[in-house]
Amino acid sequence: MRRFPILIRLALVIALISASLIIGLMVGYGVIGDGDPQDVLKKETWTHILDLVMKDAK
Repeated sequence: MRRFPILIRLALVIALISASLIIGLMVGYGVIGDGDPQDVLKKETWTHILDLVMKDAK
């Protein structure tokens, strides 16, 4: 019998990847980009970023 079932391992890996992604975004936006780290979790921030990227594509 396995100590940790496959589904628990998979859920743990997904949770750790998600946490590291969010922490990396907050560090990049807050420390490197001189913004508020909490702003990276707001929809308006991503809408603004997508508007800037898509403006050049048109």
